[in-house]
Amino acid sequence: MALYHFTDPCNLVSIRRHGLLSWKQLIARGIKHQPASDRLSRQLDVGNDLEDFIHLCIEPHHRMVYYALSRGRIADVAWLEIDDSVTDLKSTLYSSDNAASSRATFSHDYRTAFESDSDQAEVLVKRRIPPDKIKLFRRRAPRPVSRTCQRFSFSTE
Repeated sequence: MALYHFTDPCNLVSIRRHGLLSWKQLIARGIKHQPASDRLSRQLDVGNDLEDFIHLCIEPHHRMVYYALSRGRIADVAWLEIDDSVTDLKSTLYSSDNAASSRATFSHDYRTAFESDSDQAEVLVKRRIPPDKIKLFRRRAPRPVSRTCQRFSFSTE
């Protein structure tokens, strides 16, 4: 079983170099990137003490991809397949729904996400997923990105 993460293809070079990093780690390390999340989502992460967690999907689709694309936060999408050994980490959390949702419950019990009825249940991995646990699963469009990547840092402010 694999887990999944979506990102803008502009971030792939950085991910290959550093692995997947939480947005707190991206800011701390000064790594510029193209976020799929918006300011509200990051503020909700802070409120739930989740700013140092990487959000993973259980299935290789997620409705937030469509919001990120339609609202212009990302121009294209790359799906990453994540080795499920990240669930063995003691710090890994499981969310019964989209972690930004008021409906979400969190625990260290995998059943919270894997037995959830929500198609937005998440696995939350603390701080970093190393490059050897990640592979490119698929691109939305089977063509190279020809646009100039707009990379920037972001904050919750």
